[in-house]
Amino acid sequence: MEPCDLPDLLAVDGGGSKCRTALVIDGVIARQEAGPSNLFSDPEGAAQTIGVLIEQTAKNHGKSLIDIEKIPGFLAIAGAIFPDKQDSFLKQMGLRNCVLRDDRASTVWGALAEQDGWVASLGTGSFFARKVTGKVTAIGGWGAQFGDAGSGAWLGTNLLRRAFEFVDGTGAGSPMISKLIDHHDGPAGLLAAYADAGTSDIAALAELIFQQAQAGDAAATALVDQTIAETRRALSALGWQEGQALCLTGGVGLALSAYAKDAFGGRILRPEGTALDGAIAIASQISLGKWAEFQ
Repeated sequence: MEPCDLPDLLAVDGGGSKCRTALVIDGVIARQEAGPSNLFSDPEGAAQTIGVLIEQTAKNHGKSLIDIEKIPGFLAIAGAIFPDKQDSFLKQMGLRNCVLRDDRASTVWGALAEQDGWVASLGTGSFFARKVTGKVTAIGGWGAQFGDAGSGAWLGTNLLRRAFEFVDGTGAGSPMISKLIDHHDGPAGLLAAYADAGTSDIAALAELIFQQAQAGDAAATALVDQTIAETRRALSALGWQEGQALCLTGGVGLALSAYAKDAFGGRILRPEGTALDGAIAIASQISLGKWAEFQ
C-alpha cells in the first residue's frame, strides 16, 4: 500500500496471462495480483479469480466487499464482449457503480496515457487500436480460432503448420523446424505435444521464433515478416500511416520492437504504463462522471 493522488476507485485488469486489481481509499492505493481470467472462455473461473482478488484488496484497507460496493471503478476483463454478461457479472460481484468492458481500452490507455496514437497489442492474442482525444477504436481480439493475427498463438500455430508441411514435403524446412521436430522425437510426438495444448502453450513458441530469426533462420524470419505485414495491414485499416505514433505492447510486440524502425518507420513509442495503469486512469475519470467521454 502506498499514498497516491487519486479519488476513491476500483480498477481491475483481467487478462489472459494474469489478473491485477487496485483499490484506492482515502488517498491510499492497495494492489493484488493472481492468475488469468477470461469472461468468455471461463466465466466461472473469472468470477472466482476476480472476486477473491477484490476481496483481498479490500482487506488490505480493512474493508469488506460490502464496504466497497458503491465505489466507482473500471473492470477491464478479457472476453467481456457481451453487454448482458457485463451487467450480470457486476451484479454477481456486488459492484453498483463500476463499468465493465473488455481489456482493450485499458491496454491502450496504459500504453499511451494522455497521448493520442495507435497501439498494436501483440501478446498471447492480439488487437489493434487508435486513440483520439481519449476515445479508443479497436479491431481484432476475436481469439486464436478466428483471428489474433500477429499474436503469439498465431505465430506458434503457423510454426507448427510449417513443421507438418515440411514433414509432408509440401513446405520448406529450416534448422529451427528440424530441431523442433527432433525435440519431440518426430512428427507424432510433436502432434501429441500440441494437439490439445492451450493458446498460451502454443504462444510460448513465439520466443523460439524470435530467437531463431535473430540467428538468421529462414522460416523464423519469414514468420516475423508475416507478423509485420499483418500488423501493418490492421493498423492501416484504422487509418495509421507510416511515421505516425505507434506503440507496440505485449510479449510479441516488445520482441517486434527490434524491427520497428525498419518495419513501421517514424515515431515508435515506449509503453507509458501497464493495462492496470490504464484501468486506473479510466476509473478515475468515471469517478469524476466523465465515462461518456470514453464511449
